[in-house]
Amino acid sequence: MTTPSRSSHVASRAWMLCTFAVAIALTRVVLAIADPASSDASSAPGVPGGGVPVAIFEALTLIAIAVIGAFVATRQPSNPIGWIFGGIAVFLGILILSAHTFFALSLGEVEPSSQATWVAWLASWIWIP
Repeated sequence: MTTPSRSSHVASRAWMLCTFAVAIALTRVVLAIADPASSDASSAPGVPGGGVPVAIFEALTLIAIAVIGAFVATRQPSNPIGWIFGGIAVFLGILILSAHTFFALSLGEVEPSSQATWVAWLASWIWIP
């Protein structure tokens, strides 16, 4: 049995992880609205397509995974499934966001900038938590 202060501390960490994943998901939607070319396959070959509808679907999926993870981690802190769901939501969100950020930074450029190259590196390696 966990003490009340420990359980509230664990709950706050679980919900902070969830909040971070939600912020990443909403940033992805804002990027799709602000720069539609970064989410439209017709703008350049290799751009992950779908536009705003796919961005909203990705955001809803990430939010659902994060909320489920936060609920499980809050109710059963010793159960790793909740923490794994929270981690999946954060890392998958960073992967999706960085992939689209790369295209937002590099579309129309002859040579990608150093920021675009760094974001591409992050997108390539973030799937290995």
